[in-house]
Amino acid sequence: LGSGFDEARRPLLAALCKQPLNIAEVEASLGNFAAGEGKSKQAGRAQSQQALQLCADFYRQWMRQLAGGVALEDAELADFAARAANECRLDMDQVMQCLERVLEAMRQIDRNAYAKLWPLSLAADLAAVYAGDRIVIADVA
Repeated sequence: LGSGFDEARRPLLAALCKQPLNIAEVEASLGNFAAGEGKSKQAGRAQSQQALQLCADFYRQWMRQLAGGVALEDAELADFAARAANECRLDMDQVMQCLERVLEAMRQIDRNAYAKLWPLSLAADLAAVYAGDRIVIADVA
């Protein structure tokens, strides 16, 4: 995946470990994956999917942590998920809502929907869950 991925993943994972979630910080961290001049739309979409896959893996590992399950082989990701489980007051249902919202963002990118707005939209929805609100995930065609 390259050093750019490694440089972008740590700030994103750190941002997801904070409660309350900082919308601007998460949006910027997500946007850093697809940033860069001269990239094709396809390359930007692929990097956006990488960012979202990282988020999905993070929330899955957080759920494993809450359930007392085995950590993934990715020690850094497991460490961030353990930190989130210890520092954030989200229960299993709330973490599942975050995962579901990330998966919906992946489907939107696959459909090429909301290409420029998805980082802000996702960050705002995640912040709402971290704040204790329940979100409704609508499948928009």
